[in-house]
Amino acid sequence: MLQGKRGEFMARGGQRLYRGVLLNEDGRRRAECVYNLRGMSAITTKTQTSAGGVVFRRLGDGRVKVALISVGEGKRWQLPKGLVDAGESAEAAAVREAREEAGVESELVAPLDKIEYWYYATNRGGGRVRFHKFVHFYLLRYLSGDVRDHDTEVNEARWVEIDEARAMLAFAGERKVLERARGMLAAGDDVGRE
Repeated sequence: MLQGKRGEFMARGGQRLYRGVLLNEDGRRRAECVYNLRGMSAITTKTQTSAGGVVFRRLGDGRVKVALISVGEGKRWQLPKGLVDAGESAEAAAVREAREEAGVESELVAPLDKIEYWYYATNRGGGRVRFHKFVHFYLLRYLSGDVRDHDTEVNEARWVEIDEARAMLAFAGERKVLERARGMLAAGDDVGRE
């Protein structure tokens, strides 16, 4: 059943669009859809939740290095992160993703931020899907492991000095997360040293 929201007409790229909400039979919200009024094709909106972190190690001389990963054909640098599995907490997913994508074991120190953004993808049937993504980021203390042990979806993982890492990160939201981590690390002597 479709329940339209009155007055939510939009224009994008010369198209007239209408936003509506798909409801389950019990009236609960299932998905948001955007309809192209010319041809009435629907774009389903799905919510995704991911988690990741700023994995840090503080060297004996006081310098702080963080683990960054390179992904994609353009070798885009970013923080390790990935989808939260069913039944998994965001905190556990952040530690798991650091292990899988950066090759290192870590422990949770503190939450950093939650960022959100939208993107489009093509589903298996060839249709377009709009995703509303939420990513929970945590400060993670390095325990053990080697960045060379990353999984195959990652081109490279490496330790980078925290000030250099900011310039390398591809996404503004992740640069803000790194700045917050940098501030927390500068303020607290309770974070471990190697």
